[in-house]
Amino acid sequence: MFLHPAMETEELKAICSSWQKRVWEYRLMLDDTVFKTIESEGIRLVGWTDAPFRNKQSSNKPSGKTT
Repeated sequence: MFLHPAMETEELKAICSSWQKRVWEYRLMLDDTVFKTIESEGIRLVGWTDAPFRNKQSSNKPSGKTT
């Protein structure tokens, strides 16, 4: 599951057609019940830099060798 939480701003509304969903996700993550459930279930929150495919991309670069 992924979320793109964001605070409600005029800039967000101007640049993002799904701004309402992002604001809802932001408010969801601030809810104590949701946060306690995440902790009690052992769910690990991660960011973009934790995505496993990011490391694979760097290891799949061509070596420059030809066969």
